[in-house]
Amino acid sequence: MQQAYKLYASQANVSGPFHNSIFMFEGYSTQGVKAVDPKSAAFAFRSDNFLAAPLISYESTGSDLDQKAIDLGQQLRQILLKGSGRSELHTYVNYAFGTETPQQWYGYEQWRQDKLKALKQKYDPDGKFSFYAPIV
Repeated sequence: MQQAYKLYASQANVSGPFHNSIFMFEGYSTQGVKAVDPKSAAFAFRSDNFLAAPLISYESTGSDLDQKAIDLGQQLRQILLKGSGRSELHTYVNYAFGTETPQQWYGYEQWRQDKLKALKQKYDPDGKFSFYAPIV
């Protein structure tokens, strides 16, 4: 975490283009989440207790700065993933960048993917809620 924050702080200082960026650290009450049998629901990543979410905010001046922002975000993501001790990326879907896989959004177990797809078909057969990070 310290390595990620040092990198973030070096790039999001007042004199740089990313000075309006934020780095969110979120923790949630987990008692209710952990009380549910993880095999009974499609929701993945129940064991995750903490969310670290850098938001690189800037006024775009062209593709060079856009690429620098993307690179910074990816560097931070890799540092945080390495620090987590996991090989699998767990992405909170509302904070996703958009290049992740459905497994990184919704869990790596195939049965979870299948259950989510079935729920999606049941409750949204016309795909009206498929704009962001769609399961199908």
